[in-house]
Amino acid sequence: MKNSALLAAAIAVSAAFAAQAADPEAGRAKSQTCAACHGADGNSANPDWPSLAGQHAAYTATQLHAYQSGARVDPIMIGMTAGLSDEDILNLAAYYAEQTMEPKTADPDLVELGERIYRGGNMETGVAACIACHGWTEGVHYEVLSNVPERPAGDTIQVLEAFWYGCPSCYNLEPHIQRWLTTKPEDVEFVRVAASMAPSWRMHARAFYSADALDVVDEVHVALFNAIHLQRNPLNTVDAIAAVFAEHADVDRDAFIAAFGSFDVDTRMRRGDQEVRRYRIGAVPTIIVAGKYRTDPGRAQSFANVMRVVDHLVELERRARPAQLEVR
Repeated sequence: MKNSALLAAAIAVSAAFAAQAADPEAGRAKSQTCAACHGADGNSANPDWPSLAGQHAAYTATQLHAYQSGARVDPIMIGMTAGLSDEDILNLAAYYAEQTMEPKTADPDLVELGERIYRGGNMETGVAACIACHGWTEGVHYEVLSNVPERPAGDTIQVLEAFWYGCPSCYNLEPHIQRWLTTKPEDVEFVRVAASMAPSWRMHARAFYSADALDVVDEVHVALFNAIHLQRNPLNTVDAIAAVFAEHADVDRDAFIAAFGSFDVDTRMRRGDQEVRRYRIGAVPTIIVAGKYRTDPGRAQSFANVMRVVDHLVELERRARPAQLEVR
């Protein structure tokens, strides 16, 4: 409810700025009472108090109104904003928006931790991922799937990637997935689906599901990509694929051939095809999160952004889970 109220307030404040010209000079005069904590020009010298210089005027005004209304609670700020009129708030916000932000430095030892909290939150302390509110936009960076049969929410959040070894975009995305897997949260399950939407893809799909059946995906997955895209080997024969398994996973040819043509791999292929149909996947790579969100490099606007969008969607689902489990 508080987030909805703040959103409504932000929209109202934006409209106010559009309808009324604020007076930054009047805001400068009013800011003298703010300078002790936030700096004379909005650049705070104390990390306990935020810098306001360069902040969007509508955002600053929204937060000041939130302190006045009680939507945000801070004893000092409630007192500081109590006597401000709507005009004072607009003027203050306009003044700070015109100031130049002075770059700050971070402790290099904490940057990696900060990024993890920004992208994935801190489950131990209950801190939500910052990116859930300050990151990615529905309809731009991802879409919410409709008319997809729901699956009961389990203990983990599934992230599913549909791919094809012959796909250049899948190859370019793979290093980002590999890095993401090293810090994947414990409540996230990563699943790969080898798409076989074209007849020429089916041999590569069987290669993946053979690796899965033989429990050597970690050993051969990147090697299969590299064989095609770096070594220019199309892997269009069973023997060519068997050679990759032998070199990188020490799987002899007979064991590979047995797996490649097995009923087990046939079953895995059918399940993969079902997942592709279930989510109406028409291109690869495609990422499905929690069975309800879809993203890809085009939507995310870069390969590097894909897993960042995934982190955002995981956090959205994580925040929704308590309500879903309560319904169950």
